[in-house]
Amino acid sequence: ACGALLVAGIESALVALTVLAQLALFLTIWLIDNPLHNTMNHLVPFGAAALFIFVAAEHDRYRLGSRSARFRFSDHTRASVLVLTARVYLGSVFLAQGVRSAFGRGLMNFAQALYVEPLAGSWIPEPLLWSAGLSNPIIQIAGGILLLLGVWTRLTAAVVGMFLVTIFFGHLLADPFDRGASVHAYAMANFLAAVAILWLQPRGDRFSIDALVSRGLHPAALDSDSS
Repeated sequence: ACGALLVAGIESALVALTVLAQLALFLTIWLIDNPLHNTMNHLVPFGAAALFIFVAAEHDRYRLGSRSARFRFSDHTRASVLVLTARVYLGSVFLAQGVRSAFGRGLMNFAQALYVEPLAGSWIPEPLLWSAGLSNPIIQIAGGILLLLGVWTRLTAAVVGMFLVTIFFGHLLADPFDRGASVHAYAMANFLAAVAILWLQPRGDRFSIDALVSRGLHPAALDSDSS
């Protein structure tokens, strides 16, 4: 049904939101089954296409018929949906992976297997490797929860982005020509989501705890958009 409506260009923005909801459900199922599921091969491209349609639908001059769409969204709402999508994606991935690392393998085993042993011959001191390894799941769990709830969103996205830079650095330290899935299919997709949140959050993030708190403190500043 969604495919037919999108091909015809009927209520494309609303249909794109429906597709995003379906993809969020798929993401949840996949991460429960495997927290390291490669979303870059399937979910991310479809999600990006759905977001593009949602944002640009009202400029589609080749849609079926000439009647304007019944469901129209303000710039603030569109930005809020983009931020929400990025938050849900990145928060879900981080929370699932952090829980798996912390409680599935154990903090000590995780740090030793992924940080201390692989980088034992590098110039980084062993205590620093232990610190980075032990903090990895904690940062992921805390960052995932804060992003999903929309609490301290920009600060959390900035911390997560810097954390992912250290992940890039670690892979390049082990192999300067690393082209594996760990970098491109996982870290890069997550990093782009963090950048999107940092860029778009000031333009709209109404579906978050931050927005609820802000409206409670400044009731006169309620957005008058009824869409």
